[in-house]
Amino acid sequence: MKRVFFYLLLINIFLISNCFVGCVVSNDDDDKKNTENEKEENTGSEVVLVGKYNDVLFFDDENYGEDILSEEIVSPKVVSITYNEDTVDVVNPYEDSEVSVMCNGGNVIINANSDDFIVYELSGSSENGNFRFYSKKKYKLVLNNLRLISTSGPAINIQSKKRGFIDIYGSCSLEDTANGYSSANEDEDAKGTIFSEGQLIFDGDGTLSVTGNEKHAIGNDEYIRWNNATLEIVSATKDGIHVNDLIIVNSGNIIVKNAGKNAIECEKGSIVFTGGDIKVNSTNDAIKASYTGGKSGINPYIIISNTVVEITTNDKEKAHGINTESSVVIKDNSSISINVTGDASKGIKSGGLIAVGSNSEDETYISITVNGGYVAEEDGYAEPVGIKAGTTYRQSSGHVRINNFGACGRGIAASGNMEISNCKIYSTLHGDCFTRDENADYNGYPKALKVKGSLVVSDSEIVIDSKYGKGLSAEDFIKIKSGDFFIKTGHEGIESETVVNIEGGNIYVYAGDDAVNAGGGFGESKAINVTGGYVYAESSCDVFDSNGYINFNGGICVLVRTQDGGDSVIDPGDNLSGKGIRFNGGIVLAVGSVNDMWIQDIAKKYTGDNVIINNSGISFKNLAAISSDGTTLLSYYNGTAENAGVLYASDSLAKIYKDVTVENIEYSYNYEKYADKGSVSDLGTEIVHSIVENSGSGKMPPR
Repeated sequence: MKRVFFYLLLINIFLISNCFVGCVVSNDDDDKKNTENEKEENTGSEVVLVGKYNDVLFFDDENYGEDILSEEIVSPKVVSITYNEDTVDVVNPYEDSEVSVMCNGGNVIINANSDDFIVYELSGSSENGNFRFYSKKKYKLVLNNLRLISTSGPAINIQSKKRGFIDIYGSCSLEDTANGYSSANEDEDAKGTIFSEGQLIFDGDGTLSVTGNEKHAIGNDEYIRWNNATLEIVSATKDGIHVNDLIIVNSGNIIVKNAGKNAIECEKGSIVFTGGDIKVNSTNDAIKASYTGGKSGINPYIIISNTVVEITTNDKEKAHGINTESSVVIKDNSSISINVTGDASKGIKSGGLIAVGSNSEDETYISITVNGGYVAEEDGYAEPVGIKAGTTYRQSSGHVRINNFGACGRGIAASGNMEISNCKIYSTLHGDCFTRDENADYNGYPKALKVKGSLVVSDSEIVIDSKYGKGLSAEDFIKIKSGDFFIKTGHEGIESETVVNIEGGNIYVYAGDDAVNAGGGFGESKAINVTGGYVYAESSCDVFDSNGYINFNGGICVLVRTQDGGDSVIDPGDNLSGKGIRFNGGIVLAVGSVNDMWIQDIAKKYTGDNVIINNSGISFKNLAAISSDGTTLLSYYNGTAENAGVLYASDSLAKIYKDVTVENIEYSYNYEKYADKGSVSDLGTEIVHSIVENSGSGKMPPR
């Protein structure tokens, strides 16, 4: 608190009467002192870090600092302030010099020198009133159906560094005017309609409506905790809530209808929601922990648990929903809805880890809509993104659904690794690619899941629809361990610059470019490895494309190329002397044009008892592979190739048939072209080996 000496002198001059123009004062006869005084507290607000979740330390909410809920505090004496437009009625039981009250019309100044914990009740109405408060001890303000419009600074201005408790009852309304706070003391901070130098704990069952016409609606130089009551910020010229050290919301409702800058901002600390409903609308970022200074001990993380959050940002460029340079954790059945519209805006943005979910029972739900486009920059471009992690993205449960309408947009992006398990992710990218200039190729593809490190997925459901873009894209390896995948893209479906490992799961890829690609330069370190699971991949270009090896070691792969031309169903690296395709287990059914080089190449080198190749340009619709005991190993349903070559390879004896009849079909994601379950009622015609030239060794070489 910045004390102003001329105000203190003015107050002491009038201590005898304890009354000024506009005040009517009475004294309480109860002289009993408060025997339950609190000990002098440490006025600092250092966060107590006691736990760890997904590599993020978090605070012990129950024992944070010396917070106690306001209903636990009892005071036998109450100072009553009742506003009657241009006058104020005061009931002050402290008739000595412990509490002095100065009034000037509807303007009230209180200086509390008492060592007691004192309750001050504010009620009534004034369109030209405010409340300024000084106290050397903890205190409580009770706002009881209070309505204040201040024409000279904050409506409530607390110049005390001690912890304060504010209880809200009934319908309360506070507003300031846009006059530059001309009559506020120059040596004192006055940052909002409600301002406090010290910590504030809000409680009660009422509603507080705040309008900030000059600065923030609520400003605080330490921290605030919100419990139970409803806060409605009608508008704010700057931030809706602006706090220095920490914002905690335990319960209640917080509504920010229109913030000129950020809806909720913590300038040098963290934001923690452990409950309640929060609905905010802002011009800049909606929820922001803005510290970027790197000072030791300051960790501007954001944690959301068991909370409902609804966010809208307006059309300003790079206006994000949730933003911090530290980490973001969202868990414990939280429900998050975010809509951002500005170019290059992010739904959730962090400089560190983003973690979603806590355990298999956590039904956290995140829905993000991104409407803005990209922003061209000198060294590249800034793209619109649903979720962007500065390091690792980790999701261990819950549901994430992203709709991104921006050109070259991203669903989820991470500058480090991406670890996904036991969850559901749905990413729809509506935007197109972009070019840097009219002579450049497209180099800004939309990407549903994009990582600079590695991507590992297990026990999850991933659904991607990217008409002009890509599906899974990683600069390091991609590993699919298990789960269900439906990927429909205009370009690559699954793309790694090193290795794609498919160990299990049910994977359906429909791609305009390579369905599965391991690229980033030629070399034996590049590979597509299939060791388990089921893969159906379809493309008008390459289906399996590797700049190194393609290894079939298990599982089932159905690979279909839908057009004729220079691409291939199976396309290994050109530097491997024609030995880039290696079969050592599982089942492979590949269908493509008879002109594909892979047919001639494999036929000349690798045919044998476990490989069937036909490049006679057959016309077929349905294919099935039947084992020697009559079991249907797989069926390719509703194919349309008219001039096709077929490869079938298996580590068990089987025959392959065309024009089969498949019944009792169960479609995958209601897609019409393929059904991996069903019964074959009519085998049609067997396809036999029909290569004229064969100089192979009898088997495909093992890995």
